[in-house]
Amino acid sequence: MESDLDDGSLIGGGGEPDPISTVTDPATKTTSSSATSPTYTNPIISPAPEPPIESPPPDPDPPAPDPSTEEKECYDSGSWVNRASAIAALESFCSRPEDADPKWSAFPHYGGYVMKDNEFVEYSAPACLCCDYPVNIIISVQALNGCEFEIDGPSPEQECGRIIRQILDKCDTVAGERAKQGGKVESNCAIWRFDPGFSYDRFVDAITFLDPNGEC
Repeated sequence: MESDLDDGSLIGGGGEPDPISTVTDPATKTTSSSATSPTYTNPIISPAPEPPIESPPPDPDPPAPDPSTEEKECYDSGSWVNRASAIAALESFCSRPEDADPKWSAFPHYGGYVMKDNEFVEYSAPACLCCDYPVNIIISVQALNGCEFEIDGPSPEQECGRIIRQILDKCDTVAGERAKQGGKVESNCAIWRFDPGFSYDRFVDAITFLDPNGEC
C-alpha cells in the first residue's frame, strides 16, 4: 500500500534535511536544538565622498599707473619760485633718506615709499626770493582707484622725478626758469601736486635751508 506521505517528510528520508535538528545528551537527558540560519552577504556601502571645496580666487593685482592717462594742469597764478629751488624740493621729496641732501634732513623723504589704499602724503619745504619773499613749497601725492605704486626716485628717468618735472618744465614756460607757479598731474592712479605758496611762517626756515643769493 502506498503511503500518503512524501519521502521527504520522513526523518531520514530522501528529502531535504529538516533545518531544525534535536539532539539528546545521554548523560544529562537534556535535549538541545540547533537551527541552520541562512547566511546573507550585505555589501558595505561607503558614504559618498565630500565634493572638493574650491579655494576662493586670489585677489586681483592692484592697478598700476598708466602714463598714457596723465593729464597736466598748470595753476598759472599765485606765488612762484624759481626752478632751482623747485628741483631741490623735488629731489628731497623723491629721494630715500640715505640719499637725500643733508641740508634737507629735517624734512620727510618719500623715496622707496609704496603708496596704496588711496593714501595721501604731503611734503612742505621752505624757499625764499632774495629772502624778502618767503615761499612754502608743497608737494603731495594722492593715490587713486586702489592703485599701488612706489615713489621711486628724483631722476628724470624715475616716475617721481619725471612727473613733477612735467609741472616745472611744461608750465610757466614764458618766464623761463625764474617763476614756477606749480600745477598738478592726474592719472588713472594718482594726483601729483607742486604748489609754492606765500608764507611768512616759513621765513626763518627759508633763510636757514636755502641760499638766498640763488633766488635773486
